[in-house]
Amino acid sequence: MSRKRRKKLKHGKLRRHVLWQADPRCHWCGRHTLLPGTPGLKAAAGITATLDHLYSRFHPERGRDNTTVLSCEPCNAERSRRENLVFRDFVRTLEVLGWRALTNRQKVAAFAEALSLQAEWRSAHLPADADGQALALSYLKTERFTT
Repeated sequence: MSRKRRKKLKHGKLRRHVLWQADPRCHWCGRHTLLPGTPGLKAAAGITATLDHLYSRFHPERGRDNTTVLSCEPCNAERSRRENLVFRDFVRTLEVLGWRALTNRQKVAAFAEALSLQAEWRSAHLPADADGQALALSYLKTERFTT
């Protein structure tokens, strides 16, 4: 493991510990969490404290400092799963409509741009009712593609 990777892992563990000491509850659901390595953790599976980014990976605010929060494993996994499903549906819709030549970087950039055009996406995370297909269709209807 590289020195940079070890340093990043150490920083993440320290950040999680500091956040847990300040408030051991999940940022999203309020459930009390336990740090990894806590005795009896196996019996309480699913309430392990994890670091979660406050902003979606496609949100322009993602790179700012202190944008991680303490989250329980189920909340962290659900947010990630929902984001990945919406992105997958967005990309599949673009491919069905003939936009197959996009690189992965271009797909991510198009998704981020499509999200930024949505008024509901001004918050930190994707809306609960986000739909990748509808997002792709509205993105392609913008002036950029209709001219």
